[in-house]
Amino acid sequence: MNSNTKVFISHNHTDVFYAEILIDIFKKIGVSSSNIYCSSVDGYGTSLRETF
Repeated sequence: MNSNTKVFISHNHTDVFYAEILIDIFKKIGVSSSNIYCSSVDGYGTSLRETF
């Protein structure tokens, strides 16, 4: 996976534990933190002005 790959993690809010695991996996295989979007995990959501 190249560093330009963008990932959106959609999940039930009760499964945030699994979303955090997925974020760790994506980061380990080279996906940039700035390209991972997950609204339930601090630092991985989108800003109000950002177009997604």
